[in-house]
Amino acid sequence: MSPKPIKSDSGQIELPVLDEVVDPDNERARLMKALDELSKLIDRVPKAGNTLSDTELDALRQDLNAKLIEMFEEMAERMKHVIPKMVERTLRDHLDKKNEK
Repeated sequence: MSPKPIKSDSGQIELPVLDEVVDPDNERARLMKALDELSKLIDRVPKAGNTLSDTELDALRQDLNAKLIEMFEEMAERMKHVIPKMVERTLRDHLDKKNEK
């Protein structure tokens, strides 16, 4: 991945670090969904001076737990595909270094 900033015709902010962290084409939808969910959670946080009722607090906890479980399941599924590739690459690097000696 190139470290150069991504220019957009729509006048979006340049975020060169995103090019290093994610593949913008493949991850854009997932990132947008996460930002939308975060926005919804922020909207549920009470304003200064207001408090949540026990019912509202329990509902928020349940929603957060459900989201966390969903995130962990998604991450576990992705890791099933990533870990074997990482192990293979590490073993190849190790064997290549061993053969160089």
